[in-house]
Amino acid sequence: MAFNKAKEEYKWKQWKEAEESKMRELGVQEEIILKLREQDWEDFKKERNYNEHQFPNSDVVEISLATMCSADRENITTVKALLDEIENEALFNLLRSADKETLQIVFFRMLDIPTEQIAEKMGLTPNAIYLRINRLKEKIKKLKMGERK
Repeated sequence: MAFNKAKEEYKWKQWKEAEESKMRELGVQEEIILKLREQDWEDFKKERNYNEHQFPNSDVVEISLATMCSADRENITTVKALLDEIENEALFNLLRSADKETLQIVFFRMLDIPTEQIAEKMGLTPNAIYLRINRLKEKIKKLKMGERK
């Protein structure tokens, strides 16, 4: 499941309010409580930023890459290897700018893995997989139209 910013922020606020009320009961100065809140908030934002950019179930996906590859495509076992095989510079730049999840989906589709299985492995719905593929197709179509002109 993907990182839910609002839910995590709500949990953080609940935790922080409980901590601050205990600190007040113990007689800690408001100035110290405020400094701790600011420091904890900065730590939370750094962690949130990191978690928002992580790929859900990435360890499961990366481990399963080797087991899902067919024998005729042994030389391409990672997304990086897939990108390395692209010779069209414009297409390479387009794919390189795509998010990690979309690249994983492209990679799995290249391996002829069914959409339902991809969705299960990535923690997404099949409709989300189709949507990402269609968005990427539209970008590729625009790229091809630009090359023709």
